[in-house]
Amino acid sequence: MRKTMMMMMAASALLAATAAHAQWVNQLLNQYAVTNESGQMIILWDEGGYYQDNPQYGPDKSFDGNAGTFYDGDGGGAGGWVGFELQSPKLITGIRYVGRGGQLARIMGVRIQGANAPDFSDAVTLHTLYPPPDWNPTWWRDEQFPSPAVLQPFSYVRFIALPGMAGGNLCMVEFYGADPLPEEAPVPDAPDLTFDACINHRMNLFWTSAPSNAIFYEIQRKIEHEPHFSPLTRVFAVTGEQHFFDDSLLLYRDTTYRIRAVNGSGTSPWVYVAATPLNSGRGQWIGLPGSWENNPIYAGDKVFDGNIATCYNSPGNIQNGTWTGLDFGAAREMTLLRYVPRRNFADRMDGGWFEVADDPDFTTPTGVHTNIGTPPITAITEASFPPPAPARYARYCGPDGSYGNIAEVEFVLADQPPLPPNGLAVSGSDITNDFALLTWTLHDAGSPLSPPPAPPAPPPRGPP
Repeated sequence: MRKTMMMMMAASALLAATAAHAQWVNQLLNQYAVTNESGQMIILWDEGGYYQDNPQYGPDKSFDGNAGTFYDGDGGGAGGWVGFELQSPKLITGIRYVGRGGQLARIMGVRIQGANAPDFSDAVTLHTLYPPPDWNPTWWRDEQFPSPAVLQPFSYVRFIALPGMAGGNLCMVEFYGADPLPEEAPVPDAPDLTFDACINHRMNLFWTSAPSNAIFYEIQRKIEHEPHFSPLTRVFAVTGEQHFFDDSLLLYRDTTYRIRAVNGSGTSPWVYVAATPLNSGRGQWIGLPGSWENNPIYAGDKVFDGNIATCYNSPGNIQNGTWTGLDFGAAREMTLLRYVPRRNFADRMDGGWFEVADDPDFTTPTGVHTNIGTPPITAITEASFPPPAPARYARYCGPDGSYGNIAEVEFVLADQPPLPPNGLAVSGSDITNDFALLTWTLHDAGSPLSPPPAPPAPPPRGPP
């Protein structure tokens, strides 16, 4: 059973998808809702009524473009729901919403469903809303849900709250999606990797999707001794280059990643990539203070975060004399340099150099890699050299006019035994079980994570 209500679609509710949207979530589906002869959207909703039968809490309030109104449904004890019929079947791939202030709990567990029957008897749950506890419900929130369920086109879409949650108290709701691929669409092409490498113990993948007809990409990972690959993420396909960054620390474990493209006709072959962590130097960041527009995403420590999509960019009034580096905490021997330029600004490394020193002011530095040209953005550049004397400090210096632009630096150090624990002491004892309780702290800066094994041969690319 359902009721219908008519409403005019407010212009403020017809916000375009943001630039971050993939091509599969760039249609505002509210614009494709079935309307009456006056152009009013036909709202579908449950038969449970709304708070005190007051129209200001009716189901149309979730689509009126007014953040000050909201749906407050009774739901008949089963959880209130609101939705609409689409003019033609669509893929339903994302939602953008604003909730009622102070009522975050009522949004938790709201399900986004698609259906092809007007009574939603064949409803498929595409996504469930669980916004983080620190989110303010009065802010716009954008969620995408690449999954096998979105490969099916639907004629109806709705949100449905948990029982007793007043229909979710959603103030504004925008559904996003796209036209489905033709039924005869071919299986998508495998992703064309343009960069795949591990640096500073973290993995980066870049790939292009054009001219593929992929809807989303699936990425999995297998760490040594694990019998199977485990899902990591799915991301919608966009035109151009895409990036995946695994921010989990790879501690000298043989790790293999694989990625494939997916659409309604099937999947591409897997593409395999091996990750081989090295003995990256760790320690306290040192460098020129500040960043472009004081934005922390351009701070000097981003050069050591393992993510080549981030970079160092000095403040706008400082083009020259820029540098960023590490204090290892003790003198260490460097055996290899690995670095990646800032994407689209690789030429800003031309003329830069690397050096080490025994003092933080680099008053008597030793150059270890100079005369840098313009490095490629499709691979990590490695520089080997006769190992200099052990030094505590290492840094990259940008040439004049460069604003320090560089994406990532890895100082690879010679292996050394782990340092002993700090402050080892008996802090107490367990009389019942007759054993001592020991406490200590670890040396972190400059200590290797563990002796690295010999790197494995990378698996072949292509199908398993």
